[in-house]
Amino acid sequence: MNLQTVIACAVILCVFLYLKHRQSRQDEPDYFDALELSDAVRELESIMEQLENADRMTADLATCEPGLLHRFFRAQWLSSDGKNRTIDLCARGRDRATRGLAAAARAERDRLNQEAIDRIRALALALESGDSSQATIFEPLPDDQTEDETAGQSGKNSGQNDATRHSWGSA
Repeated sequence: MNLQTVIACAVILCVFLYLKHRQSRQDEPDYFDALELSDAVRELESIMEQLENADRMTADLATCEPGLLHRFFRAQWLSSDGKNRTIDLCARGRDRATRGLAAAARAERDRLNQEAIDRIRALALALESGDSSQATIFEPLPDDQTEDETAGQSGKNSGQNDATRHSWGSA
């Protein structure tokens, strides 16, 4: 082996070690303040609480038996006329109300589960990248209600449902 080969190998080794050291310094953020993630963590906690409620509702509905065990649920909403509305529903076990509530609870549980997973991934990305803004999740646009053939078709709201549905896309 001649001197030029030894020098070339030494230079290549030094460059390799320098690049490796530089890359490892870039991979690790200098400092990350976990307090910057507190809002995202609170949002995740709220989602997890809602997920637990949807799970509990599904389990409670499954235990209903006609004539033996009925469960009562209360739904509240702000109606299109601007008033707060409430309705009490009774799940008896094998009726349409029970099936509808169970389907709604399962759908909501699936949505919340996916949202929790997305938020956890965003938090992991924020930690990995050292950028707390990565923990921000933007809400997906609501469904255009194509699956629900009766949505906005009652005729009693002068097209307010249609106008609201179109405004969701621009919000």
